[in-house]
Amino acid sequence: MNDRDPNKAVGPDDLPSNMRPLVQGAKRTDRASGGEADGRRQTGGRAVQRRRQAPSLSGGDGAGTKQSADTKQSAAALLVKLALDRYRFGCTPEGEAFGVPKASGHIVRMLRGSRTSLRAELARLYRQKTHLVAPQQALADAMLTLEGEAQDTEPEPVHLRIAEAAGALWLDLGDADETVIRVDSQGWQPAASAPLLFRRTALTAAMPAPIAGTMDELWTLLNVTAEDRPLVLGWLVAALAAPNIPHPIAALFGEQGTGKSTASRLLTELVDPSTVPLRKPPRDMDSWVTAASGSWVVGIDNLSAVHDWLSDTLCRAVTGDGDVRR
Repeated sequence: MNDRDPNKAVGPDDLPSNMRPLVQGAKRTDRASGGEADGRRQTGGRAVQRRRQAPSLSGGDGAGTKQSADTKQSAAALLVKLALDRYRFGCTPEGEAFGVPKASGHIVRMLRGSRTSLRAELARLYRQKTHLVAPQQALADAMLTLEGEAQDTEPEPVHLRIAEAAGALWLDLGDADETVIRVDSQGWQPAASAPLLFRRTALTAAMPAPIAGTMDELWTLLNVTAEDRPLVLGWLVAALAAPNIPHPIAALFGEQGTGKSTASRLLTELVDPSTVPLRKPPRDMDSWVTAASGSWVVGIDNLSAVHDWLSDTLCRAVTGDGDVRR
């Protein structure tokens, strides 16, 4: 019989001597495992702490997004203000929006189009005002707002190079000074303004200031027989002095090397100087509409064949009818 008290806890001293090291090793292992568990709890606590801090980073990004939106809105508002301070806005009978400088109001800036459009000019004004580059989205928002302003006006006709008004013919020289030539029964004279609106395109080039002269100088440059010279003069009068009548087509024929291209270029430059005075034949209706809408005179070089669609299109252009791009 064992006389050990049953209510007393069993300790290492109560075990045989050969089993005591095993029990002590087991306790050390338990303490080590407990330390690893504590370490895992601490590590888990740090992970939770990092996850709780994540919303503060997300909040910072939201504030940056809001600040960026405010900056974009401010840029668009400034662009609109710059435009309204400098331009009066309107639209053509075809619904195209434009702006007219308040300082000199006869050369319009179309809102949409090439390098001559108002968008490029507004970007330049914004750079001069803020020393920053205008954001693309701010420019788009500003142009949409200005187009709405323009559409809320009565349509006004806008002319290209030549027009009639107030009993006179007006010729836009296309120069940087926006000079126009007034022609009436008393003669011609340069003017700084006109009672009508002109537009310019990327194909519009400047004409030299006119001087007095004779037609004899023209015939020294053109290889045209004396019998055909009245036809050339009639074409020039119709192109320069009668913008509202059907206009004849000048067709130059001759053998290779007789100066057809040179004569076509000179006649085009005489009436409507362009960065591209002669062009290749249009391949379809859309390319013709693009060419015809950008110039008062369209010079076509090396036209080997006239297809049915081109023949019909040229007839409509002669009478003043138009084609609409699909």
